[in-house]
Amino acid sequence: MTCDEGETTVRELNLAANNLDGMLPSSLGNLANLRVLELSRNQLTGPIPAQLGNLASLRHLRLHRNGLSGAIPGSLGNLAKLQYFFASDNELSGPIPAALGHLANLIYLYLSSNQLVGIAERAHEVDRTHRER
Repeated sequence: MTCDEGETTVRELNLAANNLDGMLPSSLGNLANLRVLELSRNQLTGPIPAQLGNLASLRHLRLHRNGLSGAIPGSLGNLAKLQYFFASDNELSGPIPAALGHLANLIYLYLSSNQLVGIAERAHEVDRTHRER
């Protein structure tokens, strides 16, 4: 966990590979100044809370290699500063929210090894832009 010096505001929460299990608490959506949420490589289950869409400062969302299930909440399309969204290797299903394709700052979107359908509108553009750099 990282906080700015002299502040009590959480900026980064990194709990990767800690054998965490259970569901993601919706209260994570209350960490208004969070920039990095790293919860990959655990045994987390259940849905991605829609409240994560409240994290207006979030730039990195890493949820890969868990057992998360259900749909990706459309509220993640509210994350205007999001640059990296990794949710591969879970049990997510349903359509990929079109709102993810409108995230102007999104650089990486990894959703492989799930049961998702559709394609984010900008996915090909993001991939092409990255390869040209």
